[in-house]
Amino acid sequence: MQKIIIELNKSSINNGRIYFKSEDVNFFPKSSLGDRASSGNKGSQVLFKASGLEFRTDIRQNSGKTLSPRSSFAKYIKEIKAIEGTKLLIERTDETVYLVSKHQS
Repeated sequence: MQKIIIELNKSSINNGRIYFKSEDVNFFPKSSLGDRASSGNKGSQVLFKASGLEFRTDIRQNSGKTLSPRSSFAKYIKEIKAIEGTKLLIERTDETVYLVSKHQS
């Protein structure tokens, strides 16, 4: 099982997004990668499970530095009362399934 720990920053919390480093691209199936623009190429969906919530989304290549699920995680971020510096553990449990949990440092 592959795992990544990400740290939420102010932008993540304000925009309801989780951001991965571009080096994490191999954490996702190539088919799930889509363009940044909403009118651009969409990738196939992957499933993120977080505290009973499910987010089906592709992964957008935001820039040369970051990737993010296209769907907003605002509901989950609010539910866990995230603040700047909150860490999330993302575990790949299957080819297209990811488990998201608050990381206890």
